[in-house]
Amino acid sequence: KVGGPVTVTFTASEAIAPPTATIAGRTATIANSSGNTYTATVTLAAGDTAGAVAFALAFTDLTGNAGTTVTATTDASGVTFDQTAPTLTAVAIASNNAAPTRAKLGDTVTVTFTASEAIATPTATIAGRTATVALVSGNTYTAAVTLAAGDAEGTLAFALTFADLTGNAGTTVTATTNASGVTFDQTAPTLTAVAIA
Repeated sequence: KVGGPVTVTFTASEAIAPPTATIAGRTATIANSSGNTYTATVTLAAGDTAGAVAFALAFTDLTGNAGTTVTATTDASGVTFDQTAPTLTAVAIASNNAAPTRAKLGDTVTVTFTASEAIATPTATIAGRTATVALVSGNTYTAAVTLAAGDAEGTLAFALTFADLTGNAGTTVTATTNASGVTFDQTAPTLTAVAIA
């Protein structure tokens, strides 16, 4: 991701003059680790191209014989640059009450959401409390809380926090995508007028 260092480690077959390198099209910082082993490092920036990170290593021996510029690893390793934050493409909230837009004490309220790409395990709050998050399948998750006496009545608020596998953080989501909502009501009804004749 942006700000992440990318390092190419390489070893020459013999002593070489100080090599040069580019990573992601930019001049890399070279360091001699030991013997004929070197590292080339670049810190990725917002202007760098997303995708597989390209590199090129140029080197000559101490006599001046130039080696063939190297642009591929010998162990099939690679780095993909990802600077795009994930989004949530679908978010809905419902309770397990007979009326899913309403909830009473002891009801479980669940937010179901789907990410635009693979994400690390997200975190969530519902009604101000930490929710239990579970992976449903693919990029779809649920976050659930069972309502208790201390929870505030009214429309239940939630917050979903997430980041992709590279570490790019998505914008915290606090609204559904389908206009769904749940209202918490823990007040028992009363009879305001009773007459007998």
